Amino acid sequence: VSGNTTMLHLLAGEDPTPMGVVPFTPRFLNSRRLQSNSIGFDFDRNENDSNPFEICLLPGLAAYVGADLTAGIYATGMHYSEPPTLLTDIGTNGEIILKYGENLWGCATAAGPAFEGAGLSCGMRAVEGVISRIAFPDPLKAPVCEVIGQRSSGRQPLGICGSAYLDFLAEGRRIGLLDGHGRFEPAFCESLPPGYILNMESGKAFSLLPNLKEPITISEQDIAQLLQAKSAIAAGMEILLKRAGINTSQVEKLYLAGGFGFNVDIPNAIACGLLPGLNPRQVEVVGNSALAGAYICLLDRNALVQMETIRQRIEIIELNLDPDFEDRYINHLSLP
Repeated sequence: VSGNTTMLHLLAGEDPTPMGVVPFTPRFLNSRRLQSNSIGFDFDRNENDSNPFEICLLPGLAAYVGADLTAGIYATGMHYSEPPTLLTDIGTNGEIILKYGENLWGCATAAGPAFEGAGLSCGMRAVEGVISRIAFPDPLKAPVCEVIGQRSSGRQPLGICGSAYLDFLAEGRRIGLLDGHGRFEPAFCESLPPGYILNMESGKAFSLLPNLKEPITISEQDIAQLLQAKSAIAAGMEILLKRAGINTSQVEKLYLAGGFGFNVDIPNAIACGLLPGLNPRQVEVVGNSALAGAYICLLDRNALVQMETIRQRIEIIELNLDPDFEDRYINHLSLP
């Protein structure tokens, strides 16, 4: 079983409360072997096959950098890489790992759930019926929206997922709809046909498909939350690179992990400042590396030993203690 540290504590019946207060101390990080019947697993099994089975919890790295990242490090093979290599898992927490030479560093940024759609006016997870891509081929016409699992445009989209929000930031800035602070440019908005800019209780909002009965909108308030989330990721990445004494041009590969990465347009992620200073050739989407690492452990008995070695080697950086983090975070709150 691979998961974040809180998940594994709950599964093992351990109290995760100490991880919610300074100094954020987990009760365990090492791998654990449990019997299924000791933690309440009660599958509908054949009466003649009622023996409990073993459950192995993969080792975590810190309170906010869990076993899912350990699994990702191993599954990507980055721990064998000599040139600088990054692994980023973007979700409610943005976990970042850097491997350079013999050194491993890791950190977690409080990115918030914006990239998973939570807290945004029309935000949703990436499920069927949700807008996953946005493009503005003609700045003064309706944007082109790609909907997951939907080939025709007859149905009302359910909402917008994180990858589409990144597209909107990058494309909106490119065409002049958004200024550097993520606000709608008044002059550009005046040139748009009626129905695209709405005045709502929370402020101005852009209607992606104005002809819909229930508009799908992106507000300036949504954009502010997205900028905070992307700033936390970008600043965390820069702090790790600073610790290693290198810059983004020296990074050989950035592995983008998690379900979020599957739908992301990499050039737009770079253009909006989520992956600052990188180019698309450096980025590789690897999907669910936590699951991949768990599979490898089932197939290779040496994998767990190697993951324990990774756990013991890594240095976790507390970003709140780094004097440069706040300045870098503030710098990234704007759109390039």
